[in-house]
Amino acid sequence: MAELFTPSPACLAAGRSTIGGLFRQQVAMQPHAVAVIDGSSRLSYANLNARVNQLAHGLLKLGLRRGDRLALLARNCTAYVEIELAAAKLGVIVAAINWRLAPVELAHCIGLASPSLLIVAPEYHDVCASLHLDIAQTLILCDQYESLLAAQTDNEPPEVADSEDGLVILYTSGTTGLPKGAVISHRAMIARSLVYMMDLRISRGRAFIAWP
Repeated sequence: MAELFTPSPACLAAGRSTIGGLFRQQVAMQPHAVAVIDGSSRLSYANLNARVNQLAHGLLKLGLRRGDRLALLARNCTAYVEIELAAAKLGVIVAAINWRLAPVELAHCIGLASPSLLIVAPEYHDVCASLHLDIAQTLILCDQYESLLAAQTDNEPPEVADSEDGLVILYTSGTTGLPKGAVISHRAMIARSLVYMMDLRISRGRAFIAWP
């Protein structure tokens, strides 16, 4: 009779990994290494983590909890990274809305996610307001966003996310109709990242460009 495979504790722990947990480990290993470069702005892992934690506590203050969704409409920027990492630590799902969409498509994609909060860049606020979306709260990047962070502690929030929790909602191109949303879990995103690293032979210390 064949023996059943018994995974080691390390394998079991790896299978329970979350994006928030892996980010915490990276911060502990390389707190002073550069994490994000945005124009002339640079953030170390420690600085980025402090802002992520402030945002996580801000999201909790706004009433978001594990399993809730927020919609994010902005071009690539440091805040985009902060929002996804803060949500990851809380088990909140980010609906990543494509800023290139027409108003009817924006309304459709945001409505699909039924978000508790809309985070929007200033340049897209007017178009979102014109859609008359049924969303309880809106947070505008820049002034409102920075004010929310400044009022919070940078202590680590409770770790509540699970590897099978949703991390982001990505949308199809809508070539056969309106876009459709697909929920990507923490586990799936980690697997995607590992495959990406192997296929492109990306090693520790390498960087990549996120186009707006």
